[in-house]
Amino acid sequence: VSCAPDKLLLLDSIRRAVSRAEQDNTRVAVLAVDIDALQRVNDTLGILSAQKFAKSIVARIKKDLACTDAVSQNIAADQVVQSELAFSVSHLSSNEIVVLLTDLRVTDLVTSFLYRIFAANKDVISVEGNDFYLNTNIGVSIYPSNGSDPDILLRNASHALQETKRKLDRNNFQFYSDEIAQRTRKLIQIEAELHHAVERGEFAVHYQPTIELSTGNIVGMEALLRWHHPQLGIVPPAEFIPIAEQSGLINEIDQWVLRTVCFQIHFWEFTGYDQITISVNLSPVGFRNPDFADKIITLVREMDVSPKSLEFEITRTVVMQSVDAAAIILNKLDQAGFTISLDGFGTGYSSLSYLKRFPIKKIKIDRSFIADALHNSDNAAIVGAIIAMSHSLSLRVVAEGVETQAQLLFLQDLRCDEVQGYLFGGVMSSENATNLLEEPSDIRHKALDNGAGDITLIMGENEHATAGMKGLLAKRDANNVSTDKNSHSSR
Repeated sequence: VSCAPDKLLLLDSIRRAVSRAEQDNTRVAVLAVDIDALQRVNDTLGILSAQKFAKSIVARIKKDLACTDAVSQNIAADQVVQSELAFSVSHLSSNEIVVLLTDLRVTDLVTSFLYRIFAANKDVISVEGNDFYLNTNIGVSIYPSNGSDPDILLRNASHALQETKRKLDRNNFQFYSDEIAQRTRKLIQIEAELHHAVERGEFAVHYQPTIELSTGNIVGMEALLRWHHPQLGIVPPAEFIPIAEQSGLINEIDQWVLRTVCFQIHFWEFTGYDQITISVNLSPVGFRNPDFADKIITLVREMDVSPKSLEFEITRTVVMQSVDAAAIILNKLDQAGFTISLDGFGTGYSSLSYLKRFPIKKIKIDRSFIADALHNSDNAAIVGAIIAMSHSLSLRVVAEGVETQAQLLFLQDLRCDEVQGYLFGGVMSSENATNLLEEPSDIRHKALDNGAGDITLIMGENEHATAGMKGLLAKRDANNVSTDKNSHSSR
C-alpha cells in the first residue's frame, strides 16, 4: 500500500522515536488533531486556501508547544523534570494534523500539552476576508501502552479521535483504551453491514406526529430512519448515522429516505390526508456539495410531490460548518417552496444570527428544556423566551419531547404552536401512523382538553411545581377573565 510522502516521513519519525524511547525507557505520544474548519475552508475557498490555512494552524501549534520546553511535575515524592520537549507537527490529508511528542519521561505531561494546543487554536483565523473559528478535537495513543508499530499508534490515535467527535462538542480529547478498541471493532462491523442495508431492504422510515395546539389536529409527521438488521437487531441511529456520514454512505441513504417519504406523501394524499407535512432531517454532509439543493429539488419534482408537503430540518452543526455555503443551499430550497426548520434550538451554541441569515420558518425547542421546565425555573424561562422571540419574528415553534399533561398545559400557556412527544404518540411505523390519521379524536381531545379542572388536578398532584409554573397559570386565568370582560362589554 503506497503512502503519501508526508505520511512516510511521519511514520519514520514515529519509528525512530519509539526506538529511542525503548532504549531510554521514555514514552512517545501520537496526537491526532482534527480541525473542522480545515474542511470548511477546503469546501468553500478551495484546496490552495485550505493548504495555506493549514500552514497557519501548524505554525500556531509549533509556536505554543515551543513555549512549553520547561515543564515540571511532582510524581509522588520524586521531582521529575521534563527539561526539553521534542516534538513535530505534520499536516496529513483532509483536516487532520498529527503532533508527535517524544522522549516523555511521564505520560501525565501529555494533558498539559493538549491544553496548549487548544489554547493555540482559541483565536479566530482569517482567510481571504472570511473569519473561521476552530473546533478542535484530539485523539491520543501512547507508546508502549497502545502499541509500538508506527501504523498502529497512528491508527489508535485516529480511533480515539473519532470517539471525541461523537461527543459533538468543542475542545475534547480522548486517550486510546481497550473500551475504544472494542467499540471500534463493532463500528467496523456496522460499517461493513451498512453497505448492504439499502439493497437488502433493512431500512424503514418511521414517523412521529406533530400536533397543532390551537386545533388539536395532526399537521405533520417527522420522518425518522430505522435500521432492522437480521443479526444485530435494531441498530440505534446514534450508532450508524455518524458512520454513514464519515464513510459517505449517507448520500445514498438520504436519497432513499427522501424517495420513501415522497411515496408516503402520495399514499396519504390518495387516502385523503393531503394536509400532512412530512419533515426530513438533512445531514451536514450534504451541505459540502454545492449542488445539494438542486439534487433535492430535482428528485422531488421527479416524484411529482408538492414542495409544500415537505419540510427540511437542519441542526446547528449544518450552519456552523460553513455559513455562506449553507445560506446558498437553504435559500434555494426556500425559493423552491420547501419549509426550513431549525432543530434542537437552545442547545450548544444557538446563535440568533441563524434566524437572520437563513430562511428559517420554524424553531424546534430541544426536548431537554421541556423535560425540566416544570422543575427548573431557568429552563422554563428559556422556553418562554424562545417562544416569545420566535413569535416576534413570525416563526412557528414546535416543542419536542412532550410526555405529560402538565408539560402540555405549560406550553399552551406560553402559546406554543405545535408539539411532539409520547403524550401524543411515539415513533411508529407508516401503518400505525396511517391508523393514527384515521382515528385522530383521542389526540384532538388530549390537545384541546385544557380546562380549569385539569389545572387544579395537575397542581394538586405536583406539590413541587415551580413558582414560575404557578405564575404562568395565574397569568392565564387573569387573561381569560380580562378576555371574558372585554367580550361581555362588546356585546
